[in-house]
Amino acid sequence: MSKLEIIRDLYGYNEWANGQLLEAAAGLSDEELGAAETASWGKLITDLGHIAGAQVVWLHRWREGRNPVPVVGVQDLHTMAEVRGLFDRSHTDLRQYLGSLTDRQLENSLRYKDSRGNVAESTLWQLMVHVVNHGTYHRGEAAGVLSALGRSPGDLDFRLWSLLQH
Repeated sequence: MSKLEIIRDLYGYNEWANGQLLEAAAGLSDEELGAAETASWGKLITDLGHIAGAQVVWLHRWREGRNPVPVVGVQDLHTMAEVRGLFDRSHTDLRQYLGSLTDRQLENSLRYKDSRGNVAESTLWQLMVHVVNHGTYHRGEAAGVLSALGRSPGDLDFRLWSLLQH
């Protein structure tokens, strides 16, 4: 299996896991989403927005080498409809981007500016793995809050997704 195939699998998993989280959160009102407290961003709705916002911002960095806005400027959402819309757009754009990539491009070194304006450099494949890993971390936090509210998203493991694919 090539590195590109692995990256595409990771993004398939990422989209599925995000969908599981959104499905569990769909039964909550916008008020409940705004009141549920989380460790990272204070509110469940902001954590969900942060996951999707990071996907949007990183994709822009990969394409343009800069941020359109800092992640915190994208993640401040107020309704589940806004959250779902941001995830839908992000997943569509990521699928298109992944469809255009080659294994060779994954090895490219990428210079970009982070949300604080600092210049950084890394290979594209490492940055792409980072985004999935970052989402996994925050999905875990959100899943814990949803579970406490009686709305567990269930098992979000990569292995489960992999078994469901075959």
